[in-house]
Amino acid sequence: MPAGTYWRDVAWLGAGVELSGPLLAERCPAGVLIEVHELSYPLADYRAEVAALAMDGWLRDAFDLPPSGAGVSATSVGIEFRWGPGGDPLRTMGRHGP
Repeated sequence: MPAGTYWRDVAWLGAGVELSGPLLAERCPAGVLIEVHELSYPLADYRAEVAALAMDGWLRDAFDLPPSGAGVSATSVGIEFRWGPGGDPLRTMGRHGP
């Protein structure tokens, strides 16, 4: 991670990996090294959760993974994040079974 990266951004980047974690582990059993060189965003629109969606999108593109079900949309009351069948990744990180 770049020096000075906010801890919430690091946590949400990890959550983005977790969204496709089991499938990624299946495709790359020896593991994957992910290096983040830059994470930039407009401060006026900052939401740490977006880091997870950015990582999820990059992983899907780089490893030809199917959609995780995660996404975001604007609603009449603000921004709504969807995390797919696994739910909020920071609340369920590391739990892949019942």
